[in-house]
Amino acid sequence: MPLFPDSLTAPAYTLQRSRRRTIAIHVHDDSVDVRAPLRMAKRDIDAFVEEKTPWIIKKLAELRERQLDVVCVNDGSSIAVMGELLQVCWQPATRGLVRREGDLLFICGRALDEQRARRLFLRWLLEMASIHLLPLAETRIADMQLTRYLGEFSLRYTRSLWGRCSVSGNILFNPLILLAPLSVIDYLVVHEACHLRHMNHSREFWALVGSHCPDWQHSRRWLKEHGHRLQVG
Repeated sequence: MPLFPDSLTAPAYTLQRSRRRTIAIHVHDDSVDVRAPLRMAKRDIDAFVEEKTPWIIKKLAELRERQLDVVCVNDGSSIAVMGELLQVCWQPATRGLVRREGDLLFICGRALDEQRARRLFLRWLLEMASIHLLPLAETRIADMQLTRYLGEFSLRYTRSLWGRCSVSGNILFNPLILLAPLSVIDYLVVHEACHLRHMNHSREFWALVGSHCPDWQHSRRWLKEHGHRLQVG
């Protein structure tokens, strides 16, 4: 479905009606959703979308640009993992695997292409999170004297979360956080650990974060500004 990002033609959109009182536009990577009241006339919805077309086109262009600014695992590319810059080397092999030798990251497999290299890298990064991130979190939580509140750890790739702590004390981490600087990784661990005491973002929560991660504001800002770059293209 073309969205005409390079013109001022009103973009195609998906319409969702509900008992809401106002109309709203939500722009995603490759789609535009319009949410409108049940009885709002279609011509009024179209007029609203047409009025907002310059803003929609701008948002689509920004999202398209962000999609290009992601981690690449092509042969010869460089990737920062846990604060260390590694050079990717594709290598023919009978079975798919990833191994590190110094500052070289070998992605091995038969008939490698971008998609297969990406799958192998993400599988390896999940293993690294299990080996390095979870023990780090366990140690940090112990140092913060919060182990008694901890449930279980889990790892999962998500598009919208870096971490999450449930009311039962279970903490989830997105392995992609390993592509961030070490200070940002530590901030995320401390952030989720502090939710073991405060299931909110109250003043008390941020005070606890600050007591264990004094530079948390810088790391939080870095994640907001650069987090989209931690996706693997």
